[in-house]
Amino acid sequence: MDKAWNSYMRLVRLALLSFALLSTADVVAEALAVPEKADSLPLLTYIQFKPETPDMVGKSPREIDASSGWQSAQGDLDFGFTSTVYWFRFSLRTARARRIVLMADAAISRLVLYRLNGGASHQNGDTDESHDLSLEARANPDVVRHRRPAVELELSPGETRILLRMQNEQLSRMPLTLWDARTFYEFRTGETLIFGLFFGAVGAIALYNLLMFVSTRETPYGVYVFYAAMALCYSAAFQGFHIVLLPWLGEYWLVRSVILFVCLFGAGMNWFAQSFLQTRIHAPGMNRLHIGLALLATATGVLSTLPFLPAYPLLHIIAGLAILTVASMLASGWIVWKRGFKPARFYVLAIALFVLGAFANSLRIWGVIPHSFWIQHGVQAGIFAEMILLSLALSDRINTLKKSLEKNLSEIALAREVIATSEKKYRVLVEDTSDLIFSTDLSGRILSMNHASRKLLGHSPAELRGQFLYSLLHEAARESQGYDLMRLRDAVQQIGNSALQTRVRFSSKTGEPVSLALRLERIGTEAGEGIADGLILGKASLDMDDVLAPCVTAEHGSYTIENYLSLSDLVHQRITRSLTRYFDRDSCDEITMVLREMLINAIEHGNLEITYQEKTDAQRDGTYMQLIRERQKVEPFKSRRVKVEFSLNQRRIWFRISDEGHGFDHEAMRIGEEQRLRSLQESHGRGIALARALFDVVRYNAKGNSVVLAKLTGKGH
Repeated sequence: MDKAWNSYMRLVRLALLSFALLSTADVVAEALAVPEKADSLPLLTYIQFKPETPDMVGKSPREIDASSGWQSAQGDLDFGFTSTVYWFRFSLRTARARRIVLMADAAISRLVLYRLNGGASHQNGDTDESHDLSLEARANPDVVRHRRPAVELELSPGETRILLRMQNEQLSRMPLTLWDARTFYEFRTGETLIFGLFFGAVGAIALYNLLMFVSTRETPYGVYVFYAAMALCYSAAFQGFHIVLLPWLGEYWLVRSVILFVCLFGAGMNWFAQSFLQTRIHAPGMNRLHIGLALLATATGVLSTLPFLPAYPLLHIIAGLAILTVASMLASGWIVWKRGFKPARFYVLAIALFVLGAFANSLRIWGVIPHSFWIQHGVQAGIFAEMILLSLALSDRINTLKKSLEKNLSEIALAREVIATSEKKYRVLVEDTSDLIFSTDLSGRILSMNHASRKLLGHSPAELRGQFLYSLLHEAARESQGYDLMRLRDAVQQIGNSALQTRVRFSSKTGEPVSLALRLERIGTEAGEGIADGLILGKASLDMDDVLAPCVTAEHGSYTIENYLSLSDLVHQRITRSLTRYFDRDSCDEITMVLREMLINAIEHGNLEITYQEKTDAQRDGTYMQLIRERQKVEPFKSRRVKVEFSLNQRRIWFRISDEGHGFDHEAMRIGEEQRLRSLQESHGRGIALARALFDVVRYNAKGNSVVLAKLTGKGH
C-alpha cells in the first residue's frame, strides 16, 4: 500500500513539474501566409506580445525577438489605459514579391516598426530597416499619409519578421490589419469621400439648426448646435484627421485635443438632454444628474490641457463618465417619453443608434464580428443617424410647442373674456357703488380707492393713494382725547381674522366732517390665496339715520359692558341712534361726542385706574392702546364692568354711566378741566367741562364713580 502511494505521489510531482516547464516555455506562433487578396486582414491570431522590462532597454530588436516571455493574444490586444511599453512580433510569408500596407486602426502616440529580413533565423547584420510611425513622424516620406499609423512594405519571397514597439498615452491596443497596397489606397480614397460626406452633412445640420436658433431663440437649438460642433470635433480627432491636417500641433496637443473634445462632446450630450427633454420639469432627479455630469465632463476637459497632469487618470474618469452619460441619456429619454413628452421617442431612438454603432465597431475590433465598411465606421454612422433623428426630434418638439401655444392662446382668449366680464362686474360692484371701497397695507397706507371718494370726500382716488387712512380723520375727531386717531391706528395694526366695525368722521376736501360707518377686514391670510399677507379691505358708507327714528316716542334701557373701547363705541352708537327725533344734527353730534368721552372715562380712569399723567405719557410714547390692553388682562381691573342706563322721551333725555372703580373728586376735577378746556396743548382731560357745557344736568354720586347726564329737548310740555 505504501509503495503504491509513493508511486502515485511521484507521478503527481512529475506532472506538476512538466506543467511548470510548459508554462514557462516561450510561445512560438506560425508565420502568416499572405493571401493573394488581402483586404483589412486582422493579424490578431498571428501576433505575440510582451511588456518591456528594464533589462530590455538598449537591446536591439533581434535580441528582443530572441528573448523569452512572448505571449499569444487571448481574444484581443487591448491593454486599457496604461503607460507600459509593449513589444509585438509576427511573421509574414509570401511566395512572390508583394507590396502590402500594415495599418494599426487605433490612436497611438509612439509606434516604431522594425523589419527583420530573412525571418527570425537570419543572423547576418542587425535591423534591416525601421519605420517611425509616431505622431510627430507622420510627415516622413516613408510613412503612408493616413489618419492612422500605416506603412507600405515591399515583401520579398520567403519569410519576413516584423517587430513593433508601442508606447501610448491613450487607450493602449493594437488592432493591426494587413492590406494589399492597391486595395488599401482604393479604400483610403473611398474612406476620405465617405468621411467628407459625413462631416459635410453633420456640418449642414448644425448650420441649419444655428439658423433656427437665431430665428426662434429656442435654447434647445443653441445647445444642439454646440452638441453637433463638438460631435464634429470629437469625430475628427477620434478618427485621427487632426493628425493629418494639423501635424504642427505636436504630440502633446494632438493627444490632449482628443481628450478635450471627448469631454466637451460628453458635456454637450448632457446639456442637450437636459434642455431638449426639459428634465427640470419632467424628471428633476435626472436633471440634476445631467447638470452634474456636464460640469464634471467640462472640468475634466479643462484639466486635460494642463501639462503637469498625466493622461491616464483622466482617461479612467472619462470612461466612467461616458458610461454614465449614455445610460443617463437613455434613462432620461425613456422616463420623459413615458410621462407624455412625445418628441422623446426620436431622442431615445437616436441615442440607441449611436450606442449600437459604437458597440458594433467595438465587436469588430475584438474580432467577434467580421469586418465591413459600415461596421468599421459604426461610430460615425451612429452619430450621423443620431444627428438626423435629433433634428427630427427638435422639429417635433417645436410642433408640439406650437400646438401647445395655440391651445394656450385660445385659453388666454377665453380667460380674457372672463376677465372682461369680471371687470364689468367689478365696475358695477365697486366703481359704481356710492360707498367708499378701498384697500390698505398693514400699516394703514391706502393702496387703492374707488371713485366714490370724489362724491363723499371730494378727493380723487389718485390723491388719496399713498396716504395713511387715519390722516383722513376730521380735525375735531382727532382732538377728542386723540381717541379716534389712536383707535383707528390701533385697529389697522391689530386687526385679525375678524372684521372691525366702527363709526368715523373723515374730513372732506373742503374741511367739512363726513360721518361714515367703517368696516375693515384683513384678507389674503390663508396660504395659497395669491394675495399678499397683511392686505386690509375697507368699506365706508354714509352714517344714515335710523329710518324708525321719527316714529320713536320714548325709549329706555340699560347695558353692562366689559372694559373694551370697541364695546363703548357700540353702546354709545346704540343709545344715541334716536336722538335725531329730538335734536338737530349738530346737537346730536355734540351729545354723541360727550357720551363717548364719558364712557371712555369710565373705562380708562374708573375701572382701569389710568391716571391723567399715565395717559398723557402713553399718548406721547405711542403706547396708549398697549397700556389699555395690559390693564384689561389683570385683576382687579379685568372683572370690573361699566353700566349704562338711558331714557329718552319727548320732554328730556337722560343717561347714567357707572363704573366699579374707586371714584374721584369730581369738584376738583371740574376746576382743572375748565382750565384745560382753554388749553390747546392737551387732547384729553376735558370730558366733564364739555358735559357741563352741553347738558342741563351733570350730577356725580358722592364716590365719584357714577354720573347722571340730562338734557331737556324743548319739545315737551
